[in-house]
Amino acid sequence: PAQPELAGFEESAPFPVLNRALLDPASLSGVAHLRAPSVAAPSQQTGDGSVSAALMSCWHLRIFASDDGETPLAALSAPLQIQVITVPPAPPSGVAMCDRAHDSVTLTWPQSTNNGGAKVEMYEVCLWEADAESDSSSPAERANSSLAAWTGQMSEQLVRVSPLRPECAYVARVRCINCAGPGAWSAPSRPLLTGPALPGALRPPTVSSVGKCQAMLRWVPGEGFRVSHYTVRAVPSALVQRQPEEDAFTPDEVTKTCDGSSTEMLFTGLCNYTWYRFSICAHNSSG
Repeated sequence: PAQPELAGFEESAPFPVLNRALLDPASLSGVAHLRAPSVAAPSQQTGDGSVSAALMSCWHLRIFASDDGETPLAALSAPLQIQVITVPPAPPSGVAMCDRAHDSVTLTWPQSTNNGGAKVEMYEVCLWEADAESDSSSPAERANSSLAAWTGQMSEQLVRVSPLRPECAYVARVRCINCAGPGAWSAPSRPLLTGPALPGALRPPTVSSVGKCQAMLRWVPGEGFRVSHYTVRAVPSALVQRQPEEDAFTPDEVTKTCDGSSTEMLFTGLCNYTWYRFSICAHNSSG
């Protein structure tokens, strides 16, 4: 037969090592399964400064006619040399933030469109503050310098990055790693903004007046943090006995909320003739 030609290739699941493939005599095409690469090629310097290596297997494919699949009936065809090469994966298309807190962001990213010929085993993520992303150093240099706010490796396409600074913009990149080594870094993400700092503790509220089943409370707002709303809690501190012939009981705690711009509240729903302790807590989007 004439020398075979390479018509195309595709990735396949693991298979037993085979050195022969039987083809239909009526067909002019067939599939040959080739073993995965096992020999490392020389290392190569990538554009971002990282070092990668390719894995190669060299094959010579011949075709011959046979009745039993083993013994050639005539001469073998000229060999077709094929190199099966595994290279580091291509980078994912981008990194996105799916959740955030005052000290963390949760990132996700799609699969690489080209795994380089081998399964992606790990992902590496690196975060920098958004201002640091504008310098002239390469992603590899930033990942190995003090400019990196966080670096890590994981096997899933999801990671929670912590601790980070509140209300700070970060930029993230990710790269894939297979048996041939790490690939190129992805394009930088959009700025990833962490949530505002948690509100600090407030001074206890003061009681300006008391009425039937209610009390007027006032407080001093905190400084240095944002507040979306306040939670005020009234905790009874003694048993109550309304009539001499009745059993004493402990009233329930009462909790109410108000807008973050408020500095006073008419707290209703209290039990008469009861001592209460009032506390207040500020909240924002971070907690």
